[in-house]
Parts: sequence; structure tokens; C-alpha cells
Amino acid sequence: MAITSNLDVKFIAQKALAALRTRLPALSAFSVDFGAKVQKQGVSVTVPLIGNKTAGDFSGNYTTDASNNVSSVECLLDQSTDSVTGLTDIEYADTGYQILVDYATEDMAAVSKVIIDYALGKVTVASYQREHVIAAASFSVAEVIKLKTEAARLGFTVGTILLNSDAYSAFLQDYSGKVTFVPGQDPSTTQFMGFKVMHYASMPTAEALIGICCNPVGLAIASRPVSVLPGAGAGTTQAVVTDPESGISLGMRSYYSNDTGRQIQAVHQVHGAVMGKTDGLIRIVSADQNESSSSTSVS
Repeated sequence: MAITSNLDVKFIAQKALAALRTRLPALSAFSVDFGAKVQKQGVSVTVPLIGNKTAGDFSGNYTTDASNNVSSVECLLDQSTDSVTGLTDIEYADTGYQILVDYATEDMAAVSKVIIDYALGKVTVASYQREHVIAAASFSVAEVIKLKTEAARLGFTVGTILLNSDAYSAFLQDYSGKVTFVPGQDPSTTQFMGFKVMHYASMPTAEALIGICCNPVGLAIASRPVSVLPGAGAGTTQAVVTDPESGISLGMRSYYSNDTGRQIQAVHQVHGAVMGKTDGLIRIVSADQNESSSSTSVS
């Protein structure tokens, strides 16, 4: 017997999406386009590069000025990722509606993490020449100041610094001894020198990478709900919900499987990532990878 024939999938998805921003603040580091229009894998979409616009002399025509001052990139949705929950009638009966919301939050976070992980895989020596060399255990407030200076030379003064666990731990130890925390401040997102300094446990380790310093123009991410969910059973209900603050949209589908006696709830996105402006991102590495003047310091 189905859990219920009229689950409000949109309500479940909307409540879950509202919690996503606090679960994955790293999404704010990039130019992100999580549109609401469903798509199939293999489609390309246009992602505006947001985060470092410049002003100029008025040409006498707004249309001309706009066309000269808007940057975007084409992003191929070449990845397909899902996270699925299946609950029995008894499991649902023990906790009620809230368990579906809780698992929807988990599913959305799991899919979004894969999307970020895939995007960070684009951060290579070949794609981004700029690097800052420092041992992870030595990352400190002083390194943020150095990165701020280098970023300013490249044309951006605000952005995000994402660090692996070792580098973030070293930074926090130094930061907490030198800077006073503001009451109510979220310790997972430290604002310092115009940059959000955040921990990202799944930072890639190839090419001695321990973190990145970036403006959103450096890397673009696109994601869309899937147009068809393979294996969805009869009576499938679906919803695409958008977070009004971030503009992020995610899709969720739900149906009851008579074969397994479970209510199936799936978050499934097609997604991709593409390099933006190369001077919008500095790789933070534990050893010099390009042996060139683009290395800003030596550990």
C-alpha cells in the first residue's frame, strides 16, 4: 500500500532547498546557473560570468555599452547525477512527513556536492596558470593578505578562498588568535579582507592543490533538472523549485514502487562546468607546479 497518493512533492522540495544554502556555501564561489527549465544530458547552456563587472565611458547608447560589458560562457551539461531515497510504509509511519523533507535535503546536498566536485576537477595547471605556493599546515592570515594583493593585481578584490581540511585548520588556528569573532558570525564562512574563507573537505589533491582563491568569474557551473527520469513508475509526481535568494533550482520526483513497497524520492540533475576567466582564479598549492613567475610565494 502506498504511503500516500497525494504527497505534496513541491512542498517537500521547497523546504529541502531552503536548507541547501547553509549546507553548501561553496556554491557562492562560482558563477552558477541552476536553471528551472528541464534539459537532457548533452545540451549546452549559456552561463553569465557574474562577479567582476567594470564600468566605462558612456558611448551615447546603452545597448552598445551593454553588449561590450557582459561576459558569458557555453557550458556542456555532460554529467548526470542522482541521489535517491526509498522509504517503506513503516519507516514513514514512524516519523511522518518530516522524514521525506530531511531526506530530500540530504539528496539535494549530495547531488550539489557532486556538481561542485566535478567543477573543481576543472582547476588544473593547464587551465589556470596563477598559483600561490604554501604548505597546508602553514596557511595563515598572512597568506590571505598575500592572496588579496595578488587578486587585486589580477583585477578582483572580493571572492572566496576554499581550503582543504589541513589548510583550513591551520588558518583557523591563526585567525582565532588574531581576529575577534563577531557575535552571531557563522564560523563556517569567515569574512576576511573581502574574501569568504571556507572549508571544502573534498578539494582535489592532484597537482598539489590545497585550495583556490577565486572570483565567481573564474569558473562557471550549470545544472538543470532532467527531462526524463529513467525507471520512474506510474503515478510519478514531480516538482521543480527555485530558491528566491540564490536563484538555484532543483528538481525532485516521487512515486510509489509496488515492486519494492517503497516510496521513491529522487533528485536528479544534468550538469557541467567550464573555465571562465583564467585570471579570476588562483590555485593554492603546496609545491610549485609551473615553475614560472605566476607563482606568488614559496613555502
